[in-house]
Amino acid sequence: MPNPLLRNLDINNPKNIKLLPILKNGSRAEELKSCTIAELGKVILNNTCAFDTLASIFMTAYCDSNNYQKQIDAIKEHDTYIQFISIIVTKGITASTYSDRAKFIINMLNPELKQLDFVLFF
Repeated sequence: MPNPLLRNLDINNPKNIKLLPILKNGSRAEELKSCTIAELGKVILNNTCAFDTLASIFMTAYCDSNNYQKQIDAIKEHDTYIQFISIIVTKGITASTYSDRAKFIINMLNPELKQLDFVLFF
């Protein structure tokens, strides 16, 4: 039996197709620049897989269901994670997206922070 929720969706209509951006995973640090966080300075995240996966799931649900989108829009003023998702869906991924992700992870998830030492050669 076909999914009754999809019977009215015409995927041949370009208006019904939304391309979603994908967050670059923090484990690919060589491809990402550091983010600047006011309280910490420059920050590089790794192992952001779980956060990025949940963001992708929420972005997909936000775009796939008008009812879900309305419910999310109603609460986004009170939830920084939902605001983060909404901005990505509506404006795409920018440099500030990665800074916002870093701020959220640091402030809300309390990860282990390590000072990185490096040497500059001239």
